[in-house]
Amino acid sequence: GDDLRQEQFAMQLINIFSDVFKAAKTRLWLRPYKIVSTSADSGLIEAVPDTVSLNSLWDKFAEMKLPEQSLAAYFRIQYGGESSP
Repeated sequence: GDDLRQEQFAMQLINIFSDVFKAAKTRLWLRPYKIVSTSADSGLIEAVPDTVSLNSLWDKFAEMKLPEQSLAAYFRIQYGGESSP
């Protein structure tokens, strides 16, 4: 299995990026969550409400029969193109 310590490190980077985006006053925001690694194969991950797993998104892609199956394509359909407010 994956080492939860790698996930914890990645989340530390996401926290740093989140702070940089806030300081730059961009419209981009990140929602970091807590990860506590207790060993190489165990730990705790904060539950984030109102989220969708990547696996369920891939299932939704198959249902929608999108010409391009990517997160970018899904976001364009859900939230509009880059010129959208």
